[in-house]
Amino acid sequence: MSSNDNDVAIIIAAYNAENSIQKAVTSALAQKNVSQVIVVDDASKDQTTQNAQACDDNTGRLLVLTQSENQGPAAARNVALKKTTAAWFTVLDADDYLLEDRIQHLVELNENNYDLLADDLWLLTEGHSEDKKYPMLGIESAHSPSPLNLPTFILGNIPQKNKNRRELGFLKPIIRMKCLRHANLSYDEKMRLGEDYDLYVRLLAHGAKAGLISTQGYIAVRRYNSLSGQHGYMELKHLYDCTRSHQTLPNLSPASKSAMRKARSNVSRRYRWAKMINDKKTRNIAGFLSCFFTSPKNIAFLCRNLTNSVIDRTFKKPRRRKAST
Repeated sequence: MSSNDNDVAIIIAAYNAENSIQKAVTSALAQKNVSQVIVVDDASKDQTTQNAQACDDNTGRLLVLTQSENQGPAAARNVALKKTTAAWFTVLDADDYLLEDRIQHLVELNENNYDLLADDLWLLTEGHSEDKKYPMLGIESAHSPSPLNLPTFILGNIPQKNKNRRELGFLKPIIRMKCLRHANLSYDEKMRLGEDYDLYVRLLAHGAKAGLISTQGYIAVRRYNSLSGQHGYMELKHLYDCTRSHQTLPNLSPASKSAMRKARSNVSRRYRWAKMINDKKTRNIAGFLSCFFTSPKNIAFLCRNLTNSVIDRTFKKPRRRKAST
């Protein structure tokens, strides 16, 4: 299918999403300016593929592909990108859905010709009615997008004390395919955590122009026991390696380099703490001790966490045993 300058492809990577995939696909097909909806079932063990196919509206826009083995969301999205013929693409998680005209709004609001245009997400807890949704970032630029540069984006992913985590890496922008191909970029298939963040950083570092605006209709559903919220130290290791590689990108401004150092330090602490816990469980003493061969700030962080962990276990009230009968 040929594309014009305003056509958008919606990419949905799905794994064991039989209960949510139909709402996601149906909401994508209902969007104006959408010429493709590409679902990649990442070797689900349920009826994800069949349920996605059941949403076909006979417009020729829906393509459902199935992976022979599970390779993660980054690999699934890369498969979809190879099939994309639209001028733009955006990602929709299989747990989420879109409100009416969200894509059309983004296209029409892109008067400044951004290469990436992201809107704030509506967050909705599973089981709650739609009127209980609330914006993730609290962006108030209701009429026109505001520019988003690389340092601001990176710093917007670092947690701050006494503030709720509101990570810009969760955003789901429309992205110009020409920009992605010119930079010769795709999702890093080693990553199962932060793959969106990595792609956005590389695009911005390559010179892509980005904008940010208030909510336009992406509903991010917070589900109980979501797989996306579960990750181990290896996922954090790949994210840490990613933040290190960002520092080697060419032509970085001093502000970008500073932001990247802070991002690397933040992820380093999270990774080393997760590795330390894993090494303790597996009785890998050498690995446990190696976590301390790092910066003084990281050592202080690890020691503080260890101390708090010991205190919590020491003063935790023992459970009362039920009397035997």
